[in-house]
Amino acid sequence: MDDLKIFYECLPHSLRRNWCWQMWKPSIISGDWPRRVRRQEQERRYLDLLKFGLENRFKALYGPLADKSYPTFLWNLAQAVEFREVDLRSPLHFNTHNADRQLRAWLDRSFLDFPLPAWCYGLWKHPMSRFEVKALCRLGQGVSPRDVLKLSKQENCWFHQLPERFSSLSTGCCFCILQSHRHSTAEAMAIAEVLNGACRYLEWPVFLHVVRTVSEWLACQKFTLREFQIPVYYWRTQGLFNEHFTLKDRSFRSVCQEADEWLYGIRRPEVLRFWPSHGFSWVRENPDIIFDELLNSDALFREGRQLHHCVGSYLDACRRGHCAIVSMRSLDGKLCATLEIELPGRILVQVKESCNRQPSAVVCRHIKAYVEAVGLSWKKSA
Repeated sequence: MDDLKIFYECLPHSLRRNWCWQMWKPSIISGDWPRRVRRQEQERRYLDLLKFGLENRFKALYGPLADKSYPTFLWNLAQAVEFREVDLRSPLHFNTHNADRQLRAWLDRSFLDFPLPAWCYGLWKHPMSRFEVKALCRLGQGVSPRDVLKLSKQENCWFHQLPERFSSLSTGCCFCILQSHRHSTAEAMAIAEVLNGACRYLEWPVFLHVVRTVSEWLACQKFTLREFQIPVYYWRTQGLFNEHFTLKDRSFRSVCQEADEWLYGIRRPEVLRFWPSHGFSWVRENPDIIFDELLNSDALFREGRQLHHCVGSYLDACRRGHCAIVSMRSLDGKLCATLEIELPGRILVQVKESCNRQPSAVVCRHIKAYVEAVGLSWKKSA
């Protein structure tokens, strides 16, 4: 990082005005390099490529691409140099001044023996793991995706005709697998984003096994994407994504029920549990906002189900008088939030909207009025 700063300070002022070296930090810091020695080698290659781009007016290596992703592209390319030698001494001659066209022309001419599928060129401008960079290098050497990525024959057919909208190789492979199980394009795109976010750090054989298992299972289920996200979060958090992962003889409803019971931290009790009020219910007029203190296990369970968070796990704390839970609602249903009040200090310690989102500015204004009216103190971190 010091070498990069020194290099930046040696640049002409005309380049320094449009290029701030600090913006390259995230690309370097996120590099997938386990050993410091290897990382230092990577940074040296990074600077060599940068100097090469400046000397040859190769815009993709020093000037902004259309989506301002050139630092990431250069870092990926510096990773790729480990797997493929690149001649950085021969001068470059382009027939275009467009940075994206220069990028593709140089990759085809100097770096790849065979053209990649059209959608794969865009991957160079997104952060990639070493496995993905190495896979693209092998594809550029003419090796089949079936050998590099272990795709089936049907999945391989989809691989060569994907649209240019994927941000990673793993997302594209997810999409191929889902399409091979006859999911619609829109559905496959949405599911691929969810699965890739949960599985992208798995070893590649395990990744393929999990995605194929889920894809085949979903093809026989009725579901919505919003419902599907909860089981995926449950599987990932519990460490269930492994080589033995299976959904055999499971229905979507039973899987969602299991995930709900874990996520919301409560089974609906056979006996309704109550606890005394602490006087935290309040109504704010104009606009009408209702703050309702939850006083039984059924209300607590419903709050967690409706707002998709784990407030149900506070059952024991409420029964023992350690905290109080208040539900905030507007009459039109547009504003919803859950408040946790610590007892006996009457301190508002936590506010969460749906799916554990932080409260918006509008919600905070109403809560500020509520805190003053009820006589609470509000922790800044809430």
